[in-house]
Amino acid sequence: MKYFQITAFILETMTFLSVEFFLIIYTLRMWLDRHWTRTHTSKLIINTLISLAFFLLCFIYFSMPYLKDLPFLISGDYKTAKGYVHTERLSKSLHEEVTMGRINVSFFIDSGAKKNETYILSYLPHSKRGINLVKSDGTPVKVDLFFIIVLLFFIVLYFMGVYVYFFIY
Repeated sequence: MKYFQITAFILETMTFLSVEFFLIIYTLRMWLDRHWTRTHTSKLIINTLISLAFFLLCFIYFSMPYLKDLPFLISGDYKTAKGYVHTERLSKSLHEEVTMGRINVSFFIDSGAKKNETYILSYLPHSKRGINLVKSDGTPVKVDLFFIIVLLFFIVLYFMGVYVYFFIY
């Protein structure tokens, strides 16, 4: 489960950064297309400022916590907590929210936690992403891998379609 959560964290970081990269490319493309024709310069400046502001907000809100957590991920220096957990899955979310005391952490797809058991939780401090969940006696938590592999396959197909769309158009 630990390596799956690390891989999911890295893929999410790459997805956030690539979407922001495409936003910058689109802004520059819009700027160059309008700049050479010299039409509607006031609309061009307003659109450019709006897209750059949107980029900054997305970068600060989505990417900065993930980028701050990369040194923790590389060094393996995770924050840990021990106690009872409460799990909650929002209706159409790919994340399962795990609460342990005042710590609220999200696991990608499934944490494998059960009620009335004590766990040791490892998580990243800035993005609050769960990395590992182990029972207090040291046995790892089992997660159904078939469901995870099928879901990841469809996610990869979806993002391949998005990237192909951006590169063609």
